[in-house]
Amino acid sequence: MPIKEKRSGLLIIPLTIILSLMLAIMPLPDWAAYFQPQWPLLFVIYWCLALPHRIGMVVAWTVGLLHDVMIGGNHFLGQYALSMALILYIVLHIHKRMRISPLFQQAITIFILIVLYKLLVFFFESLTGNVRRDLDYWLLSPASSLIMWPWIFIFLRSIRRRFRIQ
Repeated sequence: MPIKEKRSGLLIIPLTIILSLMLAIMPLPDWAAYFQPQWPLLFVIYWCLALPHRIGMVVAWTVGLLHDVMIGGNHFLGQYALSMALILYIVLHIHKRMRISPLFQQAITIFILIVLYKLLVFFFESLTGNVRRDLDYWLLSPASSLIMWPWIFIFLRSIRRRFRIQ
């Protein structure tokens, strides 16, 4: 029986990542597009905090590259991958401190990481001439990610515990 649980656990992480990518490309009205949290990054950060020995730079790069391909458009292929990998590098170095922090402190750290992620994406977009300078770009998505972090944390933790993913 433990083998079956371990096998199901191996599929759960990719399924949740696929869910996050689907949420990222979900069409929203124009007024709500700026409020969309950074779903793939939030899910990868959670799995990195929960399982730092299994989720690392390769997963971040792969998810970021999938996000790049799904977004399409006029940008460098790999800009989301590189940005996500750099953020996950930071998370891997602070994961022990983040894990023992209360959820509201984690959410503040997530806000800072999302702003840094947006700054990295902004840098790569500025190289192609696609520059967004409005305040909505810088604050609304990180703020909605901050608000969603406790819910994502609780949701993914319950999945991890239910399927005994280690």
